[in-house]
Amino acid sequence: MSVSRRAGDARARVSVGTALGIGWLAAVAVIAVARALHRGPSDADLAASPARLAAGELWPLVTSAFVIAGSPVVQIAATAVLLAAVVRLHGAGLFWLTAAAGHLGATLVTYAGVGVLWLVSRADVDSVVEAPDYGISAIWSAALGALAVGAAATPRWRWPTLVASAVCLLVLLAPTPFGGDLAGVEHVVAFALGATVTRWRVRAVRKQPRPAPSNEHGLLRLTRRPGPAGRPRRPSAVSASQPDRPGPPPATKS
Repeated sequence: MSVSRRAGDARARVSVGTALGIGWLAAVAVIAVARALHRGPSDADLAASPARLAAGELWPLVTSAFVIAGSPVVQIAATAVLLAAVVRLHGAGLFWLTAAAGHLGATLVTYAGVGVLWLVSRADVDSVVEAPDYGISAIWSAALGALAVGAAATPRWRWPTLVASAVCLLVLLAPTPFGGDLAGVEHVVAFALGATVTRWRVRAVRKQPRPAPSNEHGLLRLTRRPGPAGRPRRPSAVSASQPDRPGPPPATKS
């Protein structure tokens, strides 16, 4: 497979992932408009919760990523910028890895902690067991973690990125208007998972062997020069490894 074909396949894969991201944001915007007009699905229809997960309902883990908790305009615009930045720096595939880790992974980790607390001290988590949990904030929190790791790899931006990451963690840990009681914990877990996935992916890419030099322009091609009439030259009857035999001595006049 030629280099140009491999590059075309890579661009095709990236374009598909980017199109899926745009389609997801478009679906989120349509649902937000429908909800604003009181014609869309309710929170209880699409939201997840520890109680629903314990009952075996897994589909709300996906549908909860299509409902916005808070200001739709601000979050859709911010998520679009983060989507474009992650795709530009790391590719659309990494965006979806971090999105899955941030939304699904952070939710499952947080719900597991709620389950442990429910076994130890049930009264402390009764208020969140059945509370609707939805929103896209975990996705853009994971995207922030991905960008933080990418920027930290550059020595020029390492310390500013670390400071900005610490500020982001403090903001995400604090109560925000973008979610319920579990939002603060989920935001921090999503940020950490997004950074971890990106770090793993960057190391995996660096460990891949470099491709061999391309022979596309014929620089490494070894060809035999054609003989007369375009035919390849045949090797001489005398091998190059054999010494030439001396001929008969010249005749002398008597």
